[in-house]
Amino acid sequence: MTYTFDIGTNDTAGTTEFDAVRRALRTWSAAVPIGFTEVTAAQNPDIRIGWRPANDPDLSMVGGTLAHADFPPGCGVVTNALPKPVHFDDEEHNWSVGAAADSFDVETVALHELGHILGLGHSSVSGSVMFPTVRPNFTLQSLTADDLSGVRALYPERAWQRIGHANDVAGMAALGSKLYCATRGNNRLWMRDAVAWDVNWVDIGHANNVVGMTALGGKLYCATDNNRLWMRDPVPWEVNWVDIGHANDVVAMTALNSKLYCATRDNSLWMRDPGR
Repeated sequence: MTYTFDIGTNDTAGTTEFDAVRRALRTWSAAVPIGFTEVTAAQNPDIRIGWRPANDPDLSMVGGTLAHADFPPGCGVVTNALPKPVHFDDEEHNWSVGAAADSFDVETVALHELGHILGLGHSSVSGSVMFPTVRPNFTLQSLTADDLSGVRALYPERAWQRIGHANDVAGMAALGSKLYCATRGNNRLWMRDAVAWDVNWVDIGHANNVVGMTALGGKLYCATDNNRLWMRDPVPWEVNWVDIGHANDVVAMTALNSKLYCATRDNSLWMRDPGR
């Protein structure tokens, strides 16, 4: 889902109220397979977050209502159009980041309202995030067992599906529509189609003593236990690996945005350009 901020509150320093909402978003996304991406208002966000007068035109908060949000599209009570609102009453209530006298913690209330955005109603379990009331000078910034049970019923954990064998793998990479792996013991490099059923791996050459492997820019890269970095074409036949430098004590390797990354035994993370 995408979200944007508009109007903040003067009750907190700078834009710390927005940071508090971001933390609440991360808490939910850590619990279920849903991600949140911040965008600008011009990018047609799914959620618009901000502070409003008590008599908010989209839904009044006059009285005891701290904030309001809406349910997912098709289930809306405020609107069935996007963006969905997460609005805080900035007229009748004071806001804080953390517990403060006569103020309500932004992250605590945001966590509750974002639960509605995900489709959760109120809970009857006292002490849960989705319980309908909260007091000032109080924080609840983590999900309880009741909250987790509810949201995971709506967004079940994605299941792994067995799609074949992969024996004694030392390193693995994906490139295009192919999977590649290096195997221990026999020091071979294998290739197969990335399909959702069992197919044979094809032996396409040697891959000696691999400790990490990745793919980037149409090339395969591997680090070996003699602390060297190697590169080869991903063709389905034997070709030589080219030694392109050192890669000391590598335990894991990956690639992203035209860079190679590796983690090493001394708990350091390293980055370099690909190629020679």
